[in-house]
Amino acid sequence: MTTPTPGVPNVVITNPKARKIARTVLDVVTLVVAVVVSADLASDAFDALAITTPALAVLGVLRPAFGLGVDNPNTPTA
Repeated sequence: MTTPTPGVPNVVITNPKARKIARTVLDVVTLVVAVVVSADLASDAFDALAITTPALAVLGVLRPAFGLGVDNPNTPTA
């Protein structure tokens, strides 16, 4: 068990740089998967739905979970 840093909510990622990197990775992966899904739906050239549908499902849960669990508690209030 880790000891919370004073003045920082009990959050797993307290380093702003690490949070930014994690958020950027999640967003880039989501964007790439969304582009592949769009191309897949627009073309009969390939069929990647067996891979992209579960990937979108997982990313659709991870991104808001990260936002609510990590970003929101670390956003300064006025």
